[in-house]
This record gives sequence, C-alpha cells and structure tokens, in this order.
Amino acid sequence: MKEGDEDGKMARVVNIVSFTGDIKKEVLELADKVSIKVTTFDEVLASGKANTEWKPAEITKDDHCAFSYTSGTTGDPKGVKLTHQMLV
Repeated sequence: MKEGDEDGKMARVVNIVSFTGDIKKEVLELADKVSIKVTTFDEVLASGKANTEWKPAEITKDDHCAFSYTSGTTGDPKGVKLTHQMLV
C-alpha cells in the first residue's frame, strides 16, 4: 500500500514468488531495476522452516482472505477485497 493511502489501493508490485524454481538472470536484473523482489517458492519454504520463532496471528472475521476481480466486460476492470465473514 502507498503510505497514507486510506483506500488501501496497491501502489505497485513489490514482491513476486516464482513457482517454477529457476529464475533467469535477465528477469532478476529487470526486477531489480524497478525495485521488485523476486523469490522462488523453495526460498519461501526455506525461510519459513528457518523462522521457528514465528507465531501465527489470530484471524478475525474482518481480515482479508481473497480478492475477486472482474474482467471489465461492462466497465473498467476492478478488484474487491473479500473478508472471511463475507465468504461464510
């Protein structure tokens, strides 16, 4: 989120997780130029295994759990943040 953005709009992508495992050097260089961190899923798993101090936060009904996107067929494409309560 942008600093001071009360609407919660995403300013830009800052992290990408690659599930294929091997990231080309050219992709990493391009991502670095625009301040995007690219990580493999294996690195995410290793980081989680190494962090034994982490304790999960208690989930509330108002926490966001998913985004629903429209294609923009009848207007501009848009996304909606869904909470746990909305899905129940």
